[in-house]
Amino acid sequence: MEKSKRTRRKWSKKQISNILTRYHRSGKSKREFCDLEGISYATFGNWYRNKRSTPDKHFKKDFIQVRLEAGHAGEPVAELILGNGRILKFYSMPDAGFVKSVLQ
Repeated sequence: MEKSKRTRRKWSKKQISNILTRYHRSGKSKREFCDLEGISYATFGNWYRNKRSTPDKHFKKDFIQVRLEAGHAGEPVAELILGNGRILKFYSMPDAGFVKSVLQ
């Protein structure tokens, strides 16, 4: 009998980045997302860990001034999306020193 060969799909960096972005926006667990997308959970886990440990080369450490509008009750007034994909939600205006310390 002949053994069946498994083929590996090659993913470009852009494809991986798009997949990770879709995952963060999906609100699903990693396992759920992988099942829906037909992606190996182990492969996705490697991409996720690599992205978290790789600093975004487009990230600038400068601060810019932003003006926030009053939000509705129970909604965050600001969200800070970090390079590792994590999102910090602020339900009241954060102190600038705190935000700066988080980004360092």
